[in-house]
Amino acid sequence: FLPARLRYLGAVPRDLAVTRSVSRQTPFVDAYPRSAPAASLDRIVAGLLSRAPPKTTGGMKLLLDGLLRSSAEGRG
Repeated sequence: FLPARLRYLGAVPRDLAVTRSVSRQTPFVDAYPRSAPAASLDRIVAGLLSRAPPKTTGGMKLLLDGLLRSSAEGRG
């Protein structure tokens, strides 16, 4: 129902490194930087960073545009 397209970027595999890092209250990429989950997250982030930024047509821009418009109309 939302006008959005989702693209699969990858998955973070189950691994004991994640479980251990949760127990240590430390991000797994810091505690186990050479683990399979850390490598997977690196690939996902690299994929996100290689994309062009989306055109903003909603969200905060829509909210701010509406607020600015109503503010300008109130002054008129």
